Amino acid sequence: TETPAPPTATPTIKPSPTATLTPTPVIEVNNLDLLIFGEYDQADHDIREQIDVSADPVEILRGQTDLIESSYASGDYQQCMDTMEDFRETLTGTDLRPNALLSKAYYLNAQCAAELELYKAEITSLEKYLEYSPQSPIFSEVIEEAAYAYHSLEDYEMFRNYLDISSAYSETGLNEYILLDYSLSYSYEGNKDEAITRLTDLYNNSADENIKAAADYYLGIIYDEKGLQDQEIARYQDVVNNYPKTYYSYLALLWLLDHDQTVS
Repeated sequence: TETPAPPTATPTIKPSPTATLTPTPVIEVNNLDLLIFGEYDQADHDIREQIDVSADPVEILRGQTDLIESSYASGDYQQCMDTMEDFRETLTGTDLRPNALLSKAYYLNAQCAAELELYKAEITSLEKYLEYSPQSPIFSEVIEEAAYAYHSLEDYEMFRNYLDISSAYSETGLNEYILLDYSLSYSYEGNKDEAITRLTDLYNNSADENIKAAADYYLGIIYDEKGLQDQEIARYQDVVNNYPKTYYSYLALLWLLDHDQTVS
């Protein structure tokens, strides 16, 4: 299968077989212990002291990375983002090559950005993570995370483009729950016929009752949006009759009863 090209609107993202990564820096044991036991305030204090007494940019970056991790672990996502700005400023004054320390900071920052629903910042940090860690063992998963950030921004074309990249570099391809979202994204753009085609294929090819019920149910919704009530009713009845133990059967049943439809 030919590998799909990356989206043209973003930098090319692909694993590099020749990239050389430096070893992951060791976190100070006392900082790690404090994080493990939830002593975030003490960890924050100790890390800042280490940063203040260091003149070595690498040590400062290591400390800032620890501080980002502490902020994320404690749920202080804004501090995580603020520390990342300091991290970037420190990094600007160095000639460090991409390495595991830098990639860790960007990955953690992406998680903080996601918690704050700052999806553009999340995407930027995930792309930086992949730039600094081109041989990442979670390459496909990170691309999927970026895809869903685009989904949250309602940029469904980029959502699908990134999922195509993830699928190309994954041994198993996209799972069916992601394929469900992939199919539905066409409907959100107004391309309901393409969504119907893909959801029907997913329904026909899946052996998972939850996936079949979901595809059935969403097909009913799309038929409703197209004004095709007979097909809509048929889909809801199929969910109720064939997948009664699923949540989508419950939703379909409510609709049928609310519209005075016969339920067998």
